Amino acid sequence: FGATRGRSTKGNKKALDSQRKLKGKYRKIKIEQERAWFEGKFNIPFKTVKGLVSGSNYGEFRQAGEVLVSEMGIEGTTYHEAFHAVHDYFWTPEQKIQIYNDYKKYTKQPNLSNTEVEEQLAEEFRHYMLKDGNTVVPPVKGLKGFFSRLWDFIKSLFTESKYTPEGVRLANMFEAIRTTDYRSPKHAKTALLNKFFLSI
Repeated sequence: FGATRGRSTKGNKKALDSQRKLKGKYRKIKIEQERAWFEGKFNIPFKTVKGLVSGSNYGEFRQAGEVLVSEMGIEGTTYHEAFHAVHDYFWTPEQKIQIYNDYKKYTKQPNLSNTEVEEQLAEEFRHYMLKDGNTVVPPVKGLKGFFSRLWDFIKSLFTESKYTPEGVRLANMFEAIRTTDYRSPKHAKTALLNKFFLSI
């Protein structure tokens, strides 16, 4: 893909150990389940490979317009790459800036680059999806989201100081990705425009 920038989930175990994990356990990807979820939301080609993607990655989103996922991948790799797809194809520059600023403020990490924010949020979204967007997510470095069932979450907005405006926007952003059908004509038009601007 020449100069096309790819987004990847590293397959190196040492690197993965430094990222947030679910109870410290490696669980292999449920490839057909994740494929079905992805293809039910996006008109973006989804391809699987038997080995690691590009020799060292579990998955990769390529701005030219496809997601590659290794059959050796860690559970939730598809969700991680889906976040990158939404980030690049379906958000405006203004939305991205809002999300970057919210994350830096909420996590008290003002010196993070926007690329680092995107990568951390992609990994947070992977865990959010593995928890179904319903159960509590353990507190970790990064987005300290305690995503409970929807009603508990709504009630907590009035009682929990941890739910700052930034935190609420980030939580709503995750839920929007989880529930939105990006195959609609409206979203397809947005994706087409963003793909054009990314290509120039």
